[in-house]
Amino acid sequence: MMELNAELPRLAVEQALKMGVEQAEAFATVARRVSVNAEKWDIKQATVSFTGGLAVRVIKQRRLGASYTSKLTPQSTYEAVKKAVKQASISFLEDVRLQGLPGPSKPTEVEGIWDPGLADLEPEDAVRFVSESLEASRIDPRLSSINISFSSVSRTVAIANSLGVEGEFKDSWARIDVEAVAKDGVEQASGYCPGWRRRLKELKGWMIAQEAAREALMGLGARKVKTQDLPVILSGLALHATISSISYALDAELVQRGRSFISNLLGVKAASPLLTIIDDATTPGGVRSRPFDAEGSPSKKVVLVESGVIKSCLHNYYTASYEGVESTGHAARNGGFSYNGRVGVAPTNLFVKPSGKGGAEDLASEAGRALLMKTTFDKPNLATGDFSAVVVSGFMVEEGSVTYPVKQAVVHFNLSDFMRNIDAVGGSLEEILDLQSPPILVSRARIAGSAI
Repeated sequence: MMELNAELPRLAVEQALKMGVEQAEAFATVARRVSVNAEKWDIKQATVSFTGGLAVRVIKQRRLGASYTSKLTPQSTYEAVKKAVKQASISFLEDVRLQGLPGPSKPTEVEGIWDPGLADLEPEDAVRFVSESLEASRIDPRLSSINISFSSVSRTVAIANSLGVEGEFKDSWARIDVEAVAKDGVEQASGYCPGWRRRLKELKGWMIAQEAAREALMGLGARKVKTQDLPVILSGLALHATISSISYALDAELVQRGRSFISNLLGVKAASPLLTIIDDATTPGGVRSRPFDAEGSPSKKVVLVESGVIKSCLHNYYTASYEGVESTGHAARNGGFSYNGRVGVAPTNLFVKPSGKGGAEDLASEAGRALLMKTTFDKPNLATGDFSAVVVSGFMVEEGSVTYPVKQAVVHFNLSDFMRNIDAVGGSLEEILDLQSPPILVSRARIAGSAI
């Protein structure tokens, strides 16, 4: 694996201070990625790639300068520092909200984020894993295509700043995305299933491939539905899109600037008492767990919504110091640890507390007549909360039983209404990427059944 010289961030900070800035920070990362792509049951490509770089941020008279380099050498580090210092020196934009960089604190101990086996994974091992998943997906002659994208990443992250922050950690993960297509005469349907784990042995590729295949087969014979208002049961990726969007709307910068539909709801009972959402970057083996965030602040467990009350935003140091509170440890660069990304805010591992019993089928029996929406690839408008979601995979529920698949339907609701109108939260957790949540039943949403 490409090695990261942990001295480079400290060197960059020292150089920046010598150039006359008041505070400085340097962040570096290197990663090894093994990727395999398969189309229509055939392996098309297997690659190994290395990426890495260093980012510099400096502060001078409340002016921020930033730069980065993709070359981890002393010379390229020096050039990046010079660019950041120059940017801060010539900037006319004084940021009155800028309070500086975080001070030192003890990183949180987080278990289960590093797998030495992934660091040593070879392309032929990844090809074998994908091939086994492909073979496992051959469960029905009506399946016309299986596409798989697989990647494994092993990474080192290091950070230092002029106030005494120093930290380094290693982590790894493997992810598989399976898309299946089924045909029966003129009928065609698709299924999609992702999987994401910290250890390869925990990633059941064959099971994920079969699940995608079954979803495609279940979608055959889909019917159009009329436009109507119905209860909706959210499961799978549709549930992930909804809950993760609520957490992204709690980005403190969006809230502070009035760009979130939750901007005026902090401390307010704005949701059903059945809804509790937790963000926990310290979850052992969590796919987004880490000892510290992209500014070096320690990871924490944060309750976002508790029994319907909006309890907390997600903060980095910039947003937290503006409000006079502690950072929640959610600084992120392009949503994670990208050396060439802007420092913002992003959620980590999300958890919705179960309050009932069973899964989607149990909620279906409770709803009587409803729509079960399992997959959508759409996202809501975080400023307004409006969500128009094309139903990629969904089923009608009639007399308490899941019946036929639907097609050419769009579900419309507002996230504020969604939170208020939760009638039931199941008891069986689904693990969907970085979310663990039971299915959720909302009392009403608009189903547009006209052709798309």
